[in-house]
Amino acid sequence: PKMPRYWRLPIRPMALLCATRAKQTRVHDMRLETQRLLLRPWKDTDAADLYEYAQDERVGPVAGWPPHTSVENSAEIIRTVFNHPEVYAVELKENRRAVGCVGILIGGNSNFEISEQEGEIAYWIGVPYWGKGLIPEAVREV
Repeated sequence: PKMPRYWRLPIRPMALLCATRAKQTRVHDMRLETQRLLLRPWKDTDAADLYEYAQDERVGPVAGWPPHTSVENSAEIIRTVFNHPEVYAVELKENRRAVGCVGILIGGNSNFEISEQEGEIAYWIGVPYWGKGLIPEAVREV
């Protein structure tokens, strides 16, 4: 498969909008939908799906994190790293499996030194889904 591009961009106008949206809706209530995807909060039951894709050495290091070592490791990531407003599991409607992640990380939650009025678009997707346009579809919806 073609190597994915991972962009982390400071975004000024979106940060305020997303911070406002996150405050108005509890993180566990937010769901977004596209033609092929359901963007929703991560669930503990997603740990096995997450591990399947996140253990691959072609995914994590490019996105800035080490490959997952076990289903338990993936479950811990769901409870901690992915448990933030505006961080979504990318679920395929066709098979109801979480195959990636997309989110807007505001201020101190970002991987960059940015102000509280800025944000970062962060994402990754499992290798079998590279080159299918799923992440651009998800990012447009977020």
